Amino acid sequence: MIALKKPLFKSGFLFLTGFFTISWSDTRSAQHYPLLIFQVVLQHLQLLFREMLSLLEEFVQNRKFLTATGNIELRTYPILFKDDLNIQLKVNYNSKLTIEMFDLNGRLVKQENNHFVKIGVNTYSLSVGNLSPNMYMVVLEMDKEKLIKKVISKK
Repeated sequence: MIALKKPLFKSGFLFLTGFFTISWSDTRSAQHYPLLIFQVVLQHLQLLFREMLSLLEEFVQNRKFLTATGNIELRTYPILFKDDLNIQLKVNYNSKLTIEMFDLNGRLVKQENNHFVKIGVNTYSLSVGNLSPNMYMVVLEMDKEKLIKKVISKK
């Protein structure tokens, strides 16, 4: 009999409730034991992988950043932008805001320095119609934090 206990995940940290238990009540020869152990370990790794993927999806959907000053929520839309990229930022303090956009080679392609954030939800629209279809990194720099978000342009 092969039994596998499911791992337990909490708050982004991994806690295992146990590994696996193998007991042989059949008459298989000792040469089959390594294969049984391999199958159990493989099942365990598949469970871990599925749980880690679900945690990652949950994190991406929440779009929250835990920072030194508390939770900051950042949302960019549309997911595939064409001419305008909208940025929604929820903060808990007033600050100056610099928005920079870099291509994947690290070249600065857009910069705006004249923004301010207020406590609550702030929305900004970047005109980026001149960008080629590619993945870009948007860097939002405030007085206390710097947030980085990947975005994708389409034409």
